[in-house]
Amino acid sequence: MKRMLLLGMTVACAEAAPPEVRAPSTASAKSRLVEIRPASGQLIFEAPATTVGDPESTAQVNVPYPALVRQILVTPGDVVVAGAPLAKVVVPELNQAAAELLASESQRTLVKARLQSLTDLKAEGLVREEQLYELQGRLAELEARRDQALVKLASVGLGPNDARALIDRGLYFLKAPITGTVIESSLVLGAYWDPGQGALAKLQGRGAQRLEVLLTQTLPPSAQLVFRDLSGRDHPVRPAPLSRVSSPGSGVERVWLALSDSAPLSPGLRGALRVEAPEAGYWIVPGTAVFTKAGRSTVWVAEGEVLRRVDVEVLSTSGANAVVRGELQPGARVSADASLAQPEGES
Repeated sequence: MKRMLLLGMTVACAEAAPPEVRAPSTASAKSRLVEIRPASGQLIFEAPATTVGDPESTAQVNVPYPALVRQILVTPGDVVVAGAPLAKVVVPELNQAAAELLASESQRTLVKARLQSLTDLKAEGLVREEQLYELQGRLAELEARRDQALVKLASVGLGPNDARALIDRGLYFLKAPITGTVIESSLVLGAYWDPGQGALAKLQGRGAQRLEVLLTQTLPPSAQLVFRDLSGRDHPVRPAPLSRVSSPGSGVERVWLALSDSAPLSPGLRGALRVEAPEAGYWIVPGTAVFTKAGRSTVWVAEGEVLRRVDVEVLSTSGANAVVRGELQPGARVSADASLAQPEGES
């Protein structure tokens, strides 16, 4: 009876035992234990990246009509603010449009007054209908001339209130459309410029707030992102992608990220996106401590005299070490050689 009771207790204990693998003494001797290290700041991988300018990062200065350059106020390399004058030019088309606007408005006022007077007389039967039609046609013609003049002025950012000043001085001020640096200038004093010759000037702003990255692997969660330009300067990057587009068949994904710098960078700046481990949750272990089978990676963590299997995600390998992410605690020790810690029958 005692034998049967002892046997039953043994079976019950065996069924209640936790799913742990006890390393044999010989295996423990072979499988050295190594303490894991925090991987904070450790490089996981790099990807090529380029800064992308916003719509106001570059600008060209043009006039849609022939112009004569009378005075040049800037040279390449000058930094200007939006609205600053770059040059004074004579644009006959604009001068004519300004004169046409003022003349048509003046005549339009007189015709409208005359039309109102005749309308009142017609009500008394003193004016024929044909006289009204003639004035109405004249008014329509003046309004069309006014609208054409307004369109020409609006093409260079001028309005009806600018017409008088344009006629008085006879000059049109070329102005900087953005704040930036003058990088090119075709302005030649006394030269007659035609729109077909290209831009009168080009400006480069500092408006790049985005980064275009070509990725061949997924961004790990919580990773720290840094853009390192070709000069070696680092710029922090916000981790949440603004948008992403995959290229079928190439394995490359284009991702757009926001730069965190308070001072925008110049567009077209090349470098690399550095994906680094954050302050917590990522660990450095020996590469041989990771056992991978059927897409599952594990390490063996020592708990007293017991080795417990813990699933990990391998994020990168460099030399003899690997950066992993998993349910590991600071100070934990892992088997330095996972193959020696495997239970008998597993490989």
